[in-house]
Amino acid sequence: MELVVVDVLAIDMGSSAIRAFLGHWNTAENELSLQEIYRQPIEVQVDADNHLTWPVAQFAEIAKKCAAVAAQTLGHAPDSVGVDGWGVDFVKISASGECEPQAVAYRDTCGHIGQAALDTKITRRHQYRFTGVMPQDINSVNRLTGVNAVGKAPYAGILFLQDMITRVLATADIPGWDAPVACAPWASQGVASTSAMMDVNRFEWNTEILKAAGIDPKILPPIHGEPSLLVKRGRTNVALSGSHDTACAAYCIAPNVGDIFVSCGSWAVTGAITPKPLTTDEAYEKGVTNEAATGGSNRAELNQTGLWLLQECRRQWSKEGKDVSFSQLDKQCWEAKSLGVFINPSDAELISPGEMPSRLRAKLESEFGILECSDGQLLRTIKESLAHSIVAGINDLRHLVKSEGVVHITGGGTYDTFLMQEITNLLGEPVRLAKCEASIIGNMLAQLHVLGVPKGATQKWFDTSDYTEVLQPITL
Repeated sequence: MELVVVDVLAIDMGSSAIRAFLGHWNTAENELSLQEIYRQPIEVQVDADNHLTWPVAQFAEIAKKCAAVAAQTLGHAPDSVGVDGWGVDFVKISASGECEPQAVAYRDTCGHIGQAALDTKITRRHQYRFTGVMPQDINSVNRLTGVNAVGKAPYAGILFLQDMITRVLATADIPGWDAPVACAPWASQGVASTSAMMDVNRFEWNTEILKAAGIDPKILPPIHGEPSLLVKRGRTNVALSGSHDTACAAYCIAPNVGDIFVSCGSWAVTGAITPKPLTTDEAYEKGVTNEAATGGSNRAELNQTGLWLLQECRRQWSKEGKDVSFSQLDKQCWEAKSLGVFINPSDAELISPGEMPSRLRAKLESEFGILECSDGQLLRTIKESLAHSIVAGINDLRHLVKSEGVVHITGGGTYDTFLMQEITNLLGEPVRLAKCEASIIGNMLAQLHVLGVPKGATQKWFDTSDYTEVLQPITL
């Protein structure tokens, strides 16, 4: 590389905010530094027909603002840009190629209508065998099927939200950037793999699923692999850098086949990097879903409830005027005596918000006969239960993939010392914690690799950075 510093822009789409980070890679020192430069809150909306929608026209304006701030901060356009975000959601494309201003959100009820319609055409086991994705209402295929099932006109075309934002960054006028360039529609491999329409064995759309769902293949753009260069806009690479946030996080913390990763936030996604998808009967029964890993391999994942119960207890206690500082809650948990019982964090009865401490105490009484439970004991029970759930998922995946790979954990849960130590103790082996914006960094690393920075250099930087910590098992 001739440049002393390579500047990359990562735009991360979260369900509550779109954020922009600049990454500065020093080619002499082989070091990456991060700089958050912009964030804008977003929220789902309800349209006139009572559908949940995303204001994607607003998303496009936010993306242009992110890009303009990057150029203003640097004094020039970045050397590369890439976008990541959640899976499954897409925007309609009109016959003239224009994006609609709104996109139906994954929690909308039309997904349930679509799944019910698809189930009448093809069994769920066959849906899984064809795509490797667990059948569920939120899958993209169901909103396309759902639209057809309720008699609305089919789409002329679609773009996944990350790809829509990326197209804006290539084609829109942006202050401080070189002239815009044209690009044909495409589907990034990472987010396309979440749709339950991509073939489990090939990076192509599965014709059996499309036929069963009544979806015209012509509305689906060609799938592009990642990481890759989409188009060059003057000095700036417009890159496909993982597209799906979990794919980006895994690319950062668990880049090798056999690695085990846990993304521990409100949800706990436990996954393994595998050379091929897992679609056996046992994988299906365990609830394993398969999505593309950045670089061409596979992510076999289990989705479980994560910090949700803790977040809901904290919210309730805050309403009651209690001290809910993290330091106070940690102190209560460490000092509490274990009740010696475990609840299921993913219990359907605990999905809805509200009055969580009293609901959990009622469950402890009805299931275990426990009448007295302090706040500290309740916290400890939740964390012990969550640790057992996560470790069970790790063990299930290790059994299925026949691998004893190193366990890497990222997400907000890494700052919970009791939870992380409990997981480590139950595993009985060292665990690598990545206390960082793993999706952002993974997005940046993919861009750097497209620019020609060696993977060995970026991996060495991350492994020795302040973001990583190795936790050893101890006896509590």
